[in-house]
Amino acid sequence: MSEPCSLTIGPLTEEHAFLLSPSTPVNLMGRDLLCKLNATIYCSPEGVFVDIPHNQAPNFLMMLTTDGQGINPDSKLESVELDQVPTSLWASHSNEVGKLLTAEPVRIRYKHGRPYPRVSQYPLSQEAEEGIAPVISSLLEQGVLIRTQSVCNTPILPVKKEGKFDDQGRQIYRFVQDLRAVNQFVIPRFPVVPNPATILSSIPAGAKCFSVIDLCSAFFSIPIDKDSQFLFAFSYKGSS
Repeated sequence: MSEPCSLTIGPLTEEHAFLLSPSTPVNLMGRDLLCKLNATIYCSPEGVFVDIPHNQAPNFLMMLTTDGQGINPDSKLESVELDQVPTSLWASHSNEVGKLLTAEPVRIRYKHGRPYPRVSQYPLSQEAEEGIAPVISSLLEQGVLIRTQSVCNTPILPVKKEGKFDDQGRQIYRFVQDLRAVNQFVIPRFPVVPNPATILSSIPAGAKCFSVIDLCSAFFSIPIDKDSQFLFAFSYKGSS
């Protein structure tokens, strides 16, 4: 039995003594600690479960270790709130674009009297060309990309997603377009989002838990005005 020590879980601090047993495969909590944490134990045919107040769940995970590595408090948490979110909000695959239907199409202002940006597509390896094919096909089906004829052209660069493979074991690629020539041709707009430092400074100093949302293909979620789309043309397998 250890000496009583201070145990801090989020805003909760308690004095508690622990039974140390190197042969125990999992960490066990005593009745006294369970009472201090307002925990509830219930049994079912599937096993024994511990229930704690919902707002303490992320902090509570920090003390549940089973293999010496612990449970990451930043891991996904199942929540009843998620069941109330429309399923259409979640991406069904990695290339699905959640279009912002209420967003005004972006109209690009560019410098007149200068040649249009046109940079030839450099050769791609067969692996890269085949790897980016599912992405381009998906974006075409969703109407994000369209076949066109344009005076402009900028190269694409398929980039491997390290450690990501499809169901058939093929390497997954990310669609990247080199728009440096376009950036030099257009008239820059003022940023429409706050400076990251401003956003971070608004977070309360005592905040401990944060929600992180991975916006799938967010780059394509806001449409480009039809009169400006020609600026972003690229070539793939001889087609524009």
